[in-house]
Amino acid sequence: MEKVPAEGFTLQTVCRLTGVSPGKLKYWGRTGLISPPQLMVGKVFRRRYSFMDLVQIKTTRMLREKGISLQKIRKCLEFLKTRIPEMAYPLADLKFITDGETIFVLTANRQKAIDTLGGGQLVFSIALGELIKQTREQVKSILSSGKFENR
Repeated sequence: MEKVPAEGFTLQTVCRLTGVSPGKLKYWGRTGLISPPQLMVGKVFRRRYSFMDLVQIKTTRMLREKGISLQKIRKCLEFLKTRIPEMAYPLADLKFITDGETIFVLTANRQKAIDTLGGGQLVFSIALGELIKQTREQVKSILSSGKFENR
C-alpha cells in the first residue's frame, strides 16, 4: 500500500483518486456525510482526507451510481452508527449490497444481510447456483430411474 501523507490527502488529490468533484466533496463535508477533520495548514484550516475517507468516498460514489440517493445513504449511516457506534468508518469497514432501492450490509454469515433502510430487518440470501445444481441432479436422477410421471 502507498504511504499516506501524515497530514492526509488534499481535496484536489482526493478528487483525482475518487473521481468525485470538489463541489460534491465540499457538500458532503458541509452536510456531515463524509467530513474529515480540518487541520491548520500554514495560517488556514484545510480539510485533510485519510485513506479510510477515500474508501468511504468511493463507496458513496458507487452507491450513488447504483441509484441510491444521498438521503438513503445518510439513513443507512445513521442506522449503522446507532447499531455499531464504535465503528468510525462504516462505509469503509462493511460490505454492502444494493438493489438500487435499499442498502444491505452483509453479516459474518454470508447468507444473511441486514436491510439498513428497512429498520434493520434481517434478510436471507439463497445461493441459486447451488439450488439449480441440486435440482438438475434430482431431475437427472428421476429421469434415469424411470420413475418419471408425466400425467
